[in-house]
Amino acid sequence: MRWLLQPHANGKRSLGEPPSSAKPAVAFSNDQHPDDQGRYGVSSKPSVATLYAATSREAAAFESIFHDIEPAAAFKTVRLAVVEARTVSVVAPKRDLRLASLFAPDLKAWKLTRTDLIETPKSTYGETVLWAEAIHRARADVDGLIWTSRQCDPEQCIILFEDRMAEDRLDVVQSIDVGADADLLLELRDYGRRAGITIIS
Repeated sequence: MRWLLQPHANGKRSLGEPPSSAKPAVAFSNDQHPDDQGRYGVSSKPSVATLYAATSREAAAFESIFHDIEPAAAFKTVRLAVVEARTVSVVAPKRDLRLASLFAPDLKAWKLTRTDLIETPKSTYGETVLWAEAIHRARADVDGLIWTSRQCDPEQCIILFEDRMAEDRLDVVQSIDVGADADLLLELRDYGRRAGITIIS
């Protein structure tokens, strides 16, 4: 199973959408700007829509709502409205995933390290995207990529390519709007406190 912490339908980033009669609970994104498509979005033409997920709810939180908070920031805060605008989903693939590994031994085989491809700032996403594009072109057999989370190790992050793993190949096991679940909001607050992050009104 994989965890997704996604914006509602009116969010700025279309990583996924809340369940309704009109919209799916999970949706792939084809944002073209490197800052929007993430570290490994594929912006080739035609573009390939992608879906990001993590292997725990905590990792999903740190890879989304807490992602852009700098460790050295004097005040680590996130607006409550930003958090309440999210939907937490659990998805399970209907078949085994075939993923290209970006773990340290695999990177070493390419003469790379985590500092080249994983431990990089957001400003380098335009470069890391090129690696995703190259892997997507060279490996028609893979559904996406997997690597150790930079924000919440030892959990893992996954990106799926829509042309290899479409929405109908994923089961949405659970989908909860954060703003409608006080216990879930409290859980997210606890995750933030672990890193000195406060959710404020």
